[in-house]
Amino acid sequence: MRVLFIGNSHTYYNDMPHLFAQICQEKGIDTEVTMLAHGGKGWDFHLEEPEVKFNIEYGGYDAVILQHKAHPMGDLSVMEQCGKELIRRVQEAGARPVLYMTWTTKADGEAAQPAMSNAYRKLQQETGITFVFVTHDQEEALSMSDTVVVMDGGVIQQIGTPTDIYNEPENAFVADFIGESNILDGVMLEDYSVKFAGHVFRCLDSGFGKNTPVDVVIRPEDIKVVEPNSTLITGDVTSVTFKGVHYEIIVDVGGFKWMIQSTECREAGDRIGLSLTPNDIHVMHKSQYSGRFGDYSTFSDEMGEDIIASDEAALAEATPAGDAAGRKNASPDASSEDGGQNG
Repeated sequence: MRVLFIGNSHTYYNDMPHLFAQICQEKGIDTEVTMLAHGGKGWDFHLEEPEVKFNIEYGGYDAVILQHKAHPMGDLSVMEQCGKELIRRVQEAGARPVLYMTWTTKADGEAAQPAMSNAYRKLQQETGITFVFVTHDQEEALSMSDTVVVMDGGVIQQIGTPTDIYNEPENAFVADFIGESNILDGVMLEDYSVKFAGHVFRCLDSGFGKNTPVDVVIRPEDIKVVEPNSTLITGDVTSVTFKGVHYEIIVDVGGFKWMIQSTECREAGDRIGLSLTPNDIHVMHKSQYSGRFGDYSTFSDEMGEDIIASDEAALAEATPAGDAAGRKNASPDASSEDGGQNG
């Protein structure tokens, strides 16, 4: 398969042609990749660029992957018009056009990425062609995709539908990347029976063998908060954060800190029970990522640091600048003259 990338500095510096070729290789597809990248140039430029026009018409490519510029984005209506024309030319040449979404930076402002994403999505819906994008935004990945490819360091970890990726992650990296996850060490005793957190639970998983070490994933929203005397797992609430639609509760269970997302409020210091059904438990094979994700001890510490930092910032804001500077520079043995020189 011969593939042409038409893009900009994003396409070049992120080495997307190489990553694409790697994916094809892992799928057993022989691929020859060519890239035409012009920094800061969009589809309006590529429409008139001789090398681009020649390669589309005479290159004999099976697919042409199109990426617009992002810095600056420019007029998105121009992007749409030129994109449609490039797509038409690619199709007339007998190749398959593919949209490859550009991503913006924080410097572009919060509204930039949604505007860019919507422009690509609109173009895809109007033309009906394939749309590919790279993102670190979980919500964007799940809401805009038919197929999700999760990669770490350029290595594919899992390919599947958004539902499959979320509900059936293949390892701890995928489980942690897509959504919040409690990931615990466990032992698969036999089909449909797994032990973790010191107790044995029924589950829906099979095919792991007997007494096999595994990772157990439990999503925070699947845990039901109950009275501590009515369930197997109990713990002490260490922190509670109101998130609008739910409370984010961190619970210490024997030194392992779980995250729970619940509409029921609890207070720090409360002892609660964590209730699970077989459908709430997902079992994964051990991997190189085991033990690296899923314990919210660090998360809880970071929350405390954020609170301290916000308190310090509020204090600094409330303190007059001169008073703050005087306190910072003063010392018990400093003379007024030294203070003046050092101020």
